[in-house]
Amino acid sequence: MMKRIALSIMLLAVAVSMPAKIWIGGSLSINTSNTSLGSYNLDANNSIEVSPEIGYVLSGKWALGLRIGYAHYDNAETTMIDQTVAGQSNQFSVSPFVRYTFHRAGSFSFYADGSVDYLSTSKSGYDSNMNTLGAAVCPGMNYAINDRLGLTAHLGSLGYQHSWMKDRGIKLKNDAFNFNIFGSFAFGVYVNL
Repeated sequence: MMKRIALSIMLLAVAVSMPAKIWIGGSLSINTSNTSLGSYNLDANNSIEVSPEIGYVLSGKWALGLRIGYAHYDNAETTMIDQTVAGQSNQFSVSPFVRYTFHRAGSFSFYADGSVDYLSTSKSGYDSNMNTLGAAVCPGMNYAINDRLGLTAHLGSLGYQHSWMKDRGIKLKNDAFNFNIFGSFAFGVYVNL
């Protein structure tokens, strides 16, 4: 019994002292807006987004990862085919990515993520889901607090998205290119295992 405990402690010590190969992390975003005209409340929108991720370091420059996201939008107004629908919408996303770290300076590292993204958006009061497939390059940076814990920031994106849905025999398609470098920020935390 003592040998097993001692062996377990030794293996744990070796695992903790090894360079981290796997990280887990993610980001949380909460937004709220309220539009009023005098004493009239015209519009209120609230959203929450959760995006956990897991990654594996291949080398000092390259890593692979997977980000899974969930977003909930309340009172968001959306025009879908021939009607405008207000209410709640939910969005699920899956984004495998490749990360290339191109510069390190002390505790900071700067990288670019290349991802393939799939999103499914459902709207309350509407029977059809909007599906989106896209690809993006997103610059970002990490700040290592210590060997195990760090902060991360994603700084916009450059990408393409193709969206589609079918409702009452009508097909809706949308193609969008975006160049949103430094136009939006997402902050998160990661832990090296």
